[in-house]
Amino acid sequence: MLIRLEFRALGASRPSADKGNALRVQNVLTQGNCELETQGRTLPLSEPRLIHDPQRSAMPPMVRVALGVLNVSDFLELVLSNDLICNH
Repeated sequence: MLIRLEFRALGASRPSADKGNALRVQNVLTQGNCELETQGRTLPLSEPRLIHDPQRSAMPPMVRVALGVLNVSDFLELVLSNDLICNH
């Protein structure tokens, strides 16, 4: 599964997009790995773990505040695999 980072303006999210994101997260959890495409590189990721953290304790202070405003408390943690990193 290939995941692309997408940055959206605040408030641009739609319920249908949220359902799609939930399905992608479930697919990654089921499959146990995925690839992340960013800055022209494809990074192999594995060992997915869904974390519920209402305090957003792993986030830097300013990010924690922004995520609090957006009511984000669930995170998908992945590990960079030892596989070769693919450059495109």
